[in-house]
Amino acid sequence: MATQRPHLKRLNTSFRNPLLESVWRAPDFVKDGFAAPKNRELEALRQKSDPLADDCIRALHLKPGTDSLKALDDYVSQPVEEQVSAAPRKFMDQVTTIPIWVDPELMKQGQRVFWRYALLIQIILTDCSLPMGFTAGRVTAILTCTNYFSTVKGAMQRVFETGKFITDIMKGPEALEPLTGSGWKSAVRVRLLHTQVRLRILAEAEKRPDLYSVEELGVPINQEDMMGTIFR
Repeated sequence: MATQRPHLKRLNTSFRNPLLESVWRAPDFVKDGFAAPKNRELEALRQKSDPLADDCIRALHLKPGTDSLKALDDYVSQPVEEQVSAAPRKFMDQVTTIPIWVDPELMKQGQRVFWRYALLIQIILTDCSLPMGFTAGRVTAILTCTNYFSTVKGAMQRVFETGKFITDIMKGPEALEPLTGSGWKSAVRVRLLHTQVRLRILAEAEKRPDLYSVEELGVPINQEDMMGTIFR
């Protein structure tokens, strides 16, 4: 009988996803110096948000319904002396800088694999990955605060948006080009949306402590929860 590893219990408690245990146990996953994070590392990630994006959104002062990416572009297009905060520029510099480890050929290969199995992938996403992710205890607390899933229409909209996000990224090599790619634009918008939700929940929790507990649940839309999407 295999010995239960401490970090497996932590992951199953956090995500309540039975598929994760098999992922962490897979021999191919723990190789080349990359091993499963330990319990204390995961717990630390629950208290980590996205400081760069947080500061950016605070500086933009967005009104409801505003396109966050357009607002960001408009802000950084102003003369430097008119930019009250440097946060939006720092954020834009980061999201337009391609890391040195990026392998364009490997990305193309991944996109080709996606389209080869696109139908099966979308079925798994719709009928397994998303529903299982939405039922994770600490994630449902976020959904409850936003009322995003209070109606069937809202739930279907969320599934549609996720599907569009994926197809935007997988359209082709040009999809991930900074500033112009459809996938790049979608990824930046999603990151800024997550930040808006996080800051709104934190602001409401200050007025209503019973709404959300950072001590118990971690920072809303924290790094551990976002990392969990890799394994769904």
